[in-house]
Amino acid sequence: MEVITDPDVLARFPDGELPEVDIDATVMPAGLDDLREQRRAQRDRPGFGAFAGREAVFLRRRWDEAEETEPQIYYEHLGPDGRRLRQVEMYADGTAVRAGPEDWPFNPPYDLYDPDLAQWEIGAEEFEQVWRRARREGQPG
Repeated sequence: MEVITDPDVLARFPDGELPEVDIDATVMPAGLDDLREQRRAQRDRPGFGAFAGREAVFLRRRWDEAEETEPQIYYEHLGPDGRRLRQVEMYADGTAVRAGPEDWPFNPPYDLYDPDLAQWEIGAEEFEQVWRRARREGQPG
């Protein structure tokens, strides 16, 4: 689910083609009631909304389920709408591969109100150092 308020984006959908939901309704469509409860629970936690309204957010997330041949750490640069603008995948052998939106068939936005994101925040300079060191997929290391 995504909340769309940008008039230019909304104009791309003919009338009736984009489902709308009243978030204050007593009964929500299946699946959305759980999201509303999740948001209510998040509101009182430290870090809630910490990234909302920012032009850029930088994260370093460890991927605990990764196998040896998969990325171990993801460095991500998010824009003001929560979508990834740049990403670096760091592998166990130290290889760093960078990518951008043109490399992803799907780029759903992060919820910038999610208090769990705060634990992964890093500074812009740390991200930039990793980005400069990384290579594009298929480039020699």
